[in-house]
Amino acid sequence: MKPQQLNVLFAKPPAALKKADTSFDQDDEIYKTEENGDIQFEPVVQMPEKVDLVTGEEVEKVLYSQRVKLFRFDTEISQWKERGVGNLKLLKDNQNGRLRVLMRREQVLKVCANHWITTTMNLKPLSGSDRAWMWVASDFSDGDAKLEQLAAKFKTPELAEEFKLKFEECRRLLLDIPLQTPHKLVNTGRTAQLIKQAEEMKSGLKNFKSFLTCQNKDDKSGDTSHSTSAVVVKLNSESTAPTLELENYDL
Repeated sequence: MKPQQLNVLFAKPPAALKKADTSFDQDDEIYKTEENGDIQFEPVVQMPEKVDLVTGEEVEKVLYSQRVKLFRFDTEISQWKERGVGNLKLLKDNQNGRLRVLMRREQVLKVCANHWITTTMNLKPLSGSDRAWMWVASDFSDGDAKLEQLAAKFKTPELAEEFKLKFEECRRLLLDIPLQTPHKLVNTGRTAQLIKQAEEMKSGLKNFKSFLTCQNKDDKSGDTSHSTSAVVVKLNSESTAPTLELENYDL
């Protein structure tokens, strides 16, 4: 068989070629999309506006911060319970100079230690460890004051000793600084309203006191005038009697 005949046998018919080209064109049409830059998609969930959280640390200076593991002594079972892992901070209020201990758990940022440092607070080594200290404090982590025995475990003995030195330095800084409840989240609007009501009540009580004082003065002045007139009448009556007697005697 000649080469020309082989080409004729394996060549594709013109109709088949045209049909194949049409199928490719249809595939291209499938993947074509209408370009429109004006398409906008509304969010399914509306996110709330950013709210500034007031923690009380805004007016405080960080004197010390170290990552520790905090424990609390459970008196019911007489065992130490882990309270959380995080940065233990010693904070100083820039306005009044008070100092406190604050610790938040990692990731969740929940407060696990929050109490004032007092001059009577002492650190004691935790038995069986050279890198842990324990102390007793009135803790406000759960909102209300509760006497707790806490312990902080450090990574190395050097870090534990550094904490002790800084803690003792804070105690020396106190010296006659009044103690109050640690910072809590307060509603400034509600606080202002309560202050206004207290001032109004104070003003009302002051006015009422002034009214009672004036009333007492009036009552006392009335009693004095009454007693004075009685004395005058008595004196007049006494002075008149002898005069009448003298006149009768002369007659």
